[in-house]
Amino acid sequence: MNMIARFLKKKSHLSELVDQFGGLSREEAVQAATQNLEDMRAESDQAIVWAIGQLETLVMGAAERSDAELTKQVLPLCDRIVTLAGTFGYAALDKAARSLCDLLDDLSSQGKSDPASVRVHVQTMRMFAPGATPLGEQRTAVLLFELHKLLEFHGLAPPERSEDFSAAAAP
Repeated sequence: MNMIARFLKKKSHLSELVDQFGGLSREEAVQAATQNLEDMRAESDQAIVWAIGQLETLVMGAAERSDAELTKQVLPLCDRIVTLAGTFGYAALDKAARSLCDLLDDLSSQGKSDPASVRVHVQTMRMFAPGATPLGEQRTAVLLFELHKLLEFHGLAPPERSEDFSAAAAP
């Protein structure tokens, strides 16, 4: 019993940390995380603009590559844009990049090509890029609706109304 008493009296480093008062409240931690995210926004915006530039270069030189090769190069860039746009609240850009991913995935699985639809997606993404002139909610909704119509043409999306896209227009 003497051994047990000594064992129980010994405090571990973890128990000492738990017993200490302090730390951040949940609200403070959320504020700190939000501030950290905002501190990364400029770098993220540069990465998005760079990725869109790479997409433009790839799409404009598409005749030099096979469809499979183009898709293999474009999808990682789209994925990067989707991740950053979603993280930093660029809803319209996120939706346009996801639309391009869906289009490329479908075209690839069917062995088809539609360079014009891919180009339209990339050009639309440029208009939604950080630093671009804001288009306003109505114009953004129209552009997203047009991208949806391209997916609908390829059988990838059910028919919807342009009003359904107004929520994605908000930054």
